Amino acid sequence: TPYALKFPNTAVPDGVILSGSTGMQVGAAGVYNIQFSIQVSQGAGAANLNVWFKKNDVTIAASNTQMTVPKKHGSTNGHAIAAWNFFVDMQTDDYIEIVWESASVNTILYNAGPDYPSALVNINLVR
Repeated sequence: TPYALKFPNTAVPDGVILSGSTGMQVGAAGVYNIQFSIQVSQGAGAANLNVWFKKNDVTIAASNTQMTVPKKHGSTNGHAIAAWNFFVDMQTDDYIEIVWESASVNTILYNAGPDYPSALVNINLVR
């Protein structure tokens, strides 16, 4: 099941607003650099994690990246950080979402505490 990243606690830059709990809506047309990191945890067995972008609820072609989250070692779950950036041409009021999916029910977004959120996103107008 695909899940859009949720942003309940967000510091939003000028010109970008939250659209629901998962979308970031831009106030001006241009090319945006979207940078993110996601901390994930894996229980039993290694699992593939797919992360991709959607613009205005449509998957952006060729935006998916797949990585493997390592399996649990003894009593410690496997952990990984997915982090990259993507440039997206957007029009005024377009919104972007970051979506993730794993075939394993043991893959979760990992929050190590209030100073270590499970997801961070930066969105900047570059031209």
